[in-house]
Amino acid sequence: QLARQMYDRLPTTMTLRWQNFPGNNSFLCDGRLIVSRDWGTVGCSLFLIGLVSIVFYIFEAPFLWDTLSPAIPLLLAYVWLLMLVFLFRTTFTDPGIVPRAPKSESLALYGDQALMPRTKEVMVDGAPMQVKFCFTCRLYRPPRCSHCSVCDNCVENFDHHCPWVGNCVGRRNYRFFYGFIMSASLLSLAFFVASIFHIVHISHTENKSAGEAIGATPGSMVVAGLCFVVLWMVGGMACYHTALVAAGITTNENIKGARTDHPAAHSHGTFAANVFGYLCGPRSPSLLQLREVCDLESGDARDYGSTSTDEPLTRGTV
Repeated sequence: QLARQMYDRLPTTMTLRWQNFPGNNSFLCDGRLIVSRDWGTVGCSLFLIGLVSIVFYIFEAPFLWDTLSPAIPLLLAYVWLLMLVFLFRTTFTDPGIVPRAPKSESLALYGDQALMPRTKEVMVDGAPMQVKFCFTCRLYRPPRCSHCSVCDNCVENFDHHCPWVGNCVGRRNYRFFYGFIMSASLLSLAFFVASIFHIVHISHTENKSAGEAIGATPGSMVVAGLCFVVLWMVGGMACYHTALVAAGITTNENIKGARTDHPAAHSHGTFAANVFGYLCGPRSPSLLQLREVCDLESGDARDYGSTSTDEPLTRGTV
C-alpha cells in the first residue's frame, strides 16, 4: 500500500518498466508476474486437468479408499497439487528474457545495423561458437539464446514456446515445465491403472464379463479413456524431454540440429550432472528489473526499447 501511494505521487513522466515493456507479454500483480499474451490457453489445460480429476475422485477415489488404502487417493491428491504448482510457476515465471539494448548503446557499439554482420564468433570455455545478431533486440544473442516470435523476446536457453502453459520455456522456468509434464504423466498413468484395476476387480469378485463390469462402473472407462489420450501426449513429451536433459540440449537446438565441437557448451558430461544442472542447480536471477521506476523523458525507459522514439532500426526475421 505504501509503495502504491509513493508511486501515485511520482511525476507524470515517471513510470515502472513493466508498463513500457516492448515484448508481447502481459503482467499481473503490478508487474510481479509475467506471462505471454496467449496465456488464456492455460484455461484449456486447467479444464482438462479438472475434468479428469473430478471424474476420477467421484468414481475411483472411494473405491481405492475402501479397497486398498486411504493413502493412495491422498498421495495422488498431493501429486495433483504439485502439478498445479509446477504449471503456475511455469506460466508466471520470467523464462530468461534478455532486455533489449537501447538505441544509443546499439549505435555506439555496432553503428549502422544494416551493415552489421549477421553472425560473429566468440570463445566459450576455450572453444569457438557462433552467435547471431538480433535486429529486434539490437544485440548479439548470448550462446543458446533465441528470439521467440510469439513473445517477441530473446530468451536464454530457449527451449520452445508452449501455448498450453502460456509462456516461453527457457533457462529460468524449464525445471518447472519439466516437473509439470512429469507429474502430469505420472498422475495420468496412476489414474489409468486405477481405473482398469477397478474394472478388473469387479469382473473377478462379482463374476461378471468385461462388458458387464464396465457397465457397473462406467466412470472408470471414462477416466481410462481420457487418461490414455493424455498419457499418450504428455507422457511422450516427458520421455522426449528426459532424453533432451540427458543429452544436455534444448528442443530448439534439437529441431534445428544445433551442434558444437565443444560438448561442454551443452552438456555437463554425464546424465547425473545434466539432471542436476538443469533441474536442481541454482536458478539464475531475472535480468528484467520490471518494478524499477524510470523517467520517460530521460530515456531510461527506452533501455527496454519501449517507446515510440526507440523503435528498432531494422525489423528482421530472427
